[in-house]
Amino acid sequence: MTVTHAAMAARSYQKDISQLQTTTTWRYTYESKFKDMNGQIAWAAMDAMARGINPILYPTTGYVPEEITNLIVRYQNQQTAAATGGFYPNEKYNNSYYLSSNIQYVMALDMFFGGSDWNNEDLANGAGREAAFNFMLSLLHDDDATSGRYFASKTNYRTKVDGTGGSRNAAYAMLDNANFALLMARFAGDEKLGKEATSAFFDVMTVLNAGYDGGAMGSNLETKSAYLSALVEAKHLATSNSKKADFAKRADSVYEELLSKRNKYDLYDSAQYQAAALMAISDYANDRAILATFTFDYNVQDLLQADLNAIEIPATVLEDFSIPAKGANGAALSMVSSNQDVITNDGKVTRPAMDTTVVLTITAQIGEEKLEKEFAVKVAAERGAGGDNAYQDAEALSLLPEYLTNLPRARLGHHLDVLHAGGHRSRRHPDPPGHWPA
Repeated sequence: MTVTHAAMAARSYQKDISQLQTTTTWRYTYESKFKDMNGQIAWAAMDAMARGINPILYPTTGYVPEEITNLIVRYQNQQTAAATGGFYPNEKYNNSYYLSSNIQYVMALDMFFGGSDWNNEDLANGAGREAAFNFMLSLLHDDDATSGRYFASKTNYRTKVDGTGGSRNAAYAMLDNANFALLMARFAGDEKLGKEATSAFFDVMTVLNAGYDGGAMGSNLETKSAYLSALVEAKHLATSNSKKADFAKRADSVYEELLSKRNKYDLYDSAQYQAAALMAISDYANDRAILATFTFDYNVQDLLQADLNAIEIPATVLEDFSIPAKGANGAALSMVSSNQDVITNDGKVTRPAMDTTVVLTITAQIGEEKLEKEFAVKVAAERGAGGDNAYQDAEALSLLPEYLTNLPRARLGHHLDVLHAGGHRSRRHPDPPGHWPA
């Protein structure tokens, strides 16, 4: 499959998909021309986690050697820059960006951190898990027809932040609401946010139920698939037996409808429908929705490696420097110098009499687990006024002595000939009086 959520759908069907061969690629599946609009990049992390690939060490280029990208930090930086709790500035949502993309970003981060804080918590400035949750709730609107609430719109998709505008397509609007319900199901068990999440979940389910009954989902199997997954979670979150029974009955009905839409090959007519239906039917069989329950069992060593990869120390040091005390993935960082007369463990630099190489060992630690990385840096000797600038210029042009080894050199012959590599010669004019040949 070449669609997003194909791997997550397969994971719902079968837990171990480590050997799954997919044709999903960063460039063509996730980073399309709509990459900044519809949340596909967030699906890159979710599909990676479904396959057991850590999204903080994500290969993005499709070439060899691979370029490794930390998708989790990328998402966090987007949210911090937006400063609203969402993942893009509001003016972008008011200009064709998909509000629903936030659902995917929040899901991806929540899957990675397992329902814990996201290591970027700054509620006052719109960053972190709680800020994202509050932003999502702010996009709910009261529905007079059902006494429920809906996400963004129940008739249009790609609306503005206030729910106006967008393109009229009730089926896609219902799809966004079903995915929103699954997101709220993820938060339902949270000690602090669970009560509001559960209330929002059932309010949106009220609108979804009415939409399904009234035909608003049309023939869109992706929407009905997401609705089935939400119904599976509703059975678990409902507190009364009558409501549990009603949601179960609805789930049975939608499940049978999905099965009836298969073609003569027991498949669906598009890859998008195939992935969506596979996930929903598997959720129904498992009695839990994977998007509402999946958490990534990451390797701590991957977190340590990612934080070490993010450290940048110049190859040549001329002045004091420092490394962060904590990495973006939560690792505590420390440094040990092989020559503290030149570079101390806290990055204080004393320029030596001659250029000196110092090995810096950076240690990343989470709990009892550690990982080290060595950096060999050169500390340039102290130079006179303007000397550092000249030194840096020469280094940038690879003109320092260490770069000029094994180069052919011209020699001055006995008769003032300049002897070149390869044996040819040219006549050098005599030096003026008082000047020695170079």
